[in-house]
Amino acid sequence: MNAAEIISQDLPLLTPGESGENALILMEQFDVKHLPVVSGDIFMGVISEEEILLLENPTSAFNSIPHDLMQISVDANSHLFDALSIMSNYKLSLLPVTIEGTTYVGAVSAPDLLNQLTDMKSVKAPGGVLVLEMPERDYSLTEIARLVEENDAKILSASITSSVSQKYSEVTLKINRQDLSAIIQTFERYDYTIKASYQKQRFSDSLQNRYEELMKYLNI
Repeated sequence: MNAAEIISQDLPLLTPGESGENALILMEQFDVKHLPVVSGDIFMGVISEEEILLLENPTSAFNSIPHDLMQISVDANSHLFDALSIMSNYKLSLLPVTIEGTTYVGAVSAPDLLNQLTDMKSVKAPGGVLVLEMPERDYSLTEIARLVEENDAKILSASITSSVSQKYSEVTLKINRQDLSAIIQTFERYDYTIKASYQKQRFSDSLQNRYEELMKYLNI
């Protein structure tokens, strides 16, 4: 699924002729702290509530105020994970969706993005999560998948992050088994370091708690 498929139809936008005062009203009405500024169908950038509050004259139109808009958007064909990464890195409450960074096609809200991610099969499917740590030179997804499949299980999703030094990799696996005991024993036999595991109800409760904490953080 790409960003264009989860555009929120009810999110507002600003034109260069609108005022900061009107922008604050829209932000409060739609419970967001950022809005895209669009001229025709050309994406001009993103303005934040914080920037508007710093304006000397918030009743003035944007095109009469010298300020640089944040040039942040996600391409319409980008995957949801790309949208999530950009939204997280820039701490945005909504993310403009564009074609080649210039043509505005809509925006994605944080709640809609999170709802789509939690609806993905790999998240909602029953199973457990296993976190492995290994020297980066030893990472092989083919080998990891083989060890999981030896236990008549399958990897539903996998992600990898590297340490700052680039010497170690952390691999997070979502596996279609709620009891990971046999799989953990297999990895330990092959000298893999098990950094964490989340099984059965413990994983469901943890995921729900983290989701609720994130919603609370976003004031949703």
